[in-house]
Amino acid sequence: MQEFFGDVEIVKANIVTIKDATRKIAEINQNVLQATTTDREQDFSHELEPLVKATNKKATIAKQLLQRLNEDTARK
Repeated sequence: MQEFFGDVEIVKANIVTIKDATRKIAEINQNVLQATTTDREQDFSHELEPLVKATNKKATIAKQLLQRLNEDTARK
């Protein structure tokens, strides 16, 4: 049972991280739309890429944990 609640805490932490990253991604996208030069636009794009990759990793981890928790709960 302790492992279950530990996994739930990991999922919750990942969700908070994903929410924060989503706000930052929206902010960067807005900056890209307002960029006045292609160099500035590229700077924002380079900032965006690692953030999107990291966010996708967190989302994948959360999804896998949720699936495992669902399967474990269904078996019991």
